[in-house]
This record gives sequence, C-alpha cells and structure tokens, in this order.
Amino acid sequence: MKKFNIKEWQDKYLNEASESELKDIHNPSTYWKDFRKLLANELKKYKMEARISSYDGKPGGVVQLPFFSNTSGVSTRIVYTRAHGTAEENELMSKTGILFGVDTAERSVKVIEGDKVSLDGVMSISMVVERNHSSHTFYVRDSQLTWFHPFKKNVFKMSLGGGVTDDLLDYIVREIKFAVKKRGNRIRGAAYKVV
Repeated sequence: MKKFNIKEWQDKYLNEASESELKDIHNPSTYWKDFRKLLANELKKYKMEARISSYDGKPGGVVQLPFFSNTSGVSTRIVYTRAHGTAEENELMSKTGILFGVDTAERSVKVIEGDKVSLDGVMSISMVVERNHSSHTFYVRDSQLTWFHPFKKNVFKMSLGGGVTDDLLDYIVREIKFAVKKRGNRIRGAAYKVV
C-alpha cells in the first residue's frame, strides 16, 4: 500500500505550496486574539476626563471614564510576489475590525467632583486594520470617529483616515488623543482630555 504523502495531496487538491502555509492560515486568528488582550491592557493606562459646566439649571461635574476595546472577525489572504519564487516569499495578510472608545457604564464612571454627568456613548472609534505577517507592518485601511454631544444629543461622525505603522498599540493611543483634542475642544459647556 502506498504511503500517504501530504505534500502531494496539498499540491493536487488544495493548491497549497507547503504544509507550513496551511498552518499560517490559522495564525492570524491567534495573533488578533492575543492582540485584543494587549490592547485592553494598554488602554487601562488611560482615562478620558470630562469637565462639564452647569447646563439646563443642572450642576456640572468632573468625571473620568475608562476605555473599552474589542476586535471582530479575521480574514486572510496571500499576496504573491512579482518574482516567481518559492512559497516562503509570498506574504500572509490578515484583516480585522477594531472598536474602542469610552466606557460609560455607570459602574465605570469615576466622579472626581460635582454630580454624576450623563455621557452615554460619548466617543468611539472603529477601525479596519490589515497586518502583513511577513514584515510585521500594520495598514490602517479606515478609521471612523463617532462622538455623541452631551447637550444637543446629536451624533458627530468624522473620518480619521488611515496610515501605516509598525506599532499598532502606539498608533491607537495617538488616534484616541488626536480625536479627543480635535473634537472634544469644540463642544461648548464641556472640556475633554486624556489623562
């Protein structure tokens, strides 16, 4: 009886160049699962502080809100190099969605002074990120800011664009600080900053 040859079977039926390439398809899911934990731990270092002056006869206050984060879905693709070389020269790419923002759950809000201020869903950013697992480079394909006005009760949306980075955690922290500075300073009756 002929011995089963996995490489021959892959080449014939799956069109895979190697056993290692088959295994690589599972690596992105593990990578993004681990990244989710790293991001959650990184965001624990920061809070968004909201200083609300009195409005509609109600006293204001100062609160600090923690950040939340999550990732959703992973898709993969292989980018083939222009040169016709070996499978190891091909690049594995994976894409995921990342959502992060301010956690306004009542148990999470820390009142520094004054009364509790309702800031339900004040800020969130959704982003689509692709990672090149060969070069370890991240491509932020899209980044959208959503900001809820605490007094007018309307929602402001803005594109934050995209970018390329080797350190996605640092990129996300800079994106948060940029969004708070860009949008938070424009709301009358409230001042926001990352602390």
